[in-house]
Amino acid sequence: LDAFSSEQLQSLSSAQIRALTTAQIAALAPEDLVALTTAQYQAFTSAQFRALTTDQIALLETEDFGALNAQVIRSLSSAQVQALDLNMVHAISTGQAMVLTSQQIGALRADQLQVLTTEALQAIGTLALKSLSADQLDALGPAGLSALKAGQWAALTTAQIHSLNRDDFNAMTTVQFAALTSYQLAAIPTEDIGAL
Repeated sequence: LDAFSSEQLQSLSSAQIRALTTAQIAALAPEDLVALTTAQYQAFTSAQFRALTTDQIALLETEDFGALNAQVIRSLSSAQVQALDLNMVHAISTGQAMVLTSQQIGALRADQLQVLTTEALQAIGTLALKSLSADQLDALGPAGLSALKAGQWAALTTAQIHSLNRDDFNAMTTVQFAALTSYQLAAIPTEDIGAL
């Protein structure tokens, strides 16, 4: 593909893009990746996108990342997730957030978590939320945690609940608090109970 000009690459149809091997995709130069259109990125298969290096992922335009379908999003490795810039993470749609796996959620950096939109946070599946570490929950903070739906709160593990602090609990809505199970309530640190 090195012999192709940007104009030639941009002329490739969706079918031609899908026909490229993973080795060819991995060999794309930075200027080639920038030259590809949003429609061409939409044509990528999961295997093709998975072949991109973290350096290549970092070169994607926000619009191109936003065009990726659910199957491709689910295929991202932990390293690829961590390579996403903050604009890409902020642009994650509800449809994309819904398919994020536990491994992918667990791979998100603190600064990435902090730029997720409320809509994206609320779309994350309950199983995936269980993978958030204490540090990640701390990064979400009261603002991020208060954006979660009641059902998402009810899905948090007792260890996750125990890792939260007074400010996190104070930011909870009555609907969120009412969704907590008896096991979760018992996991609230004693020193934080008095502040509720």
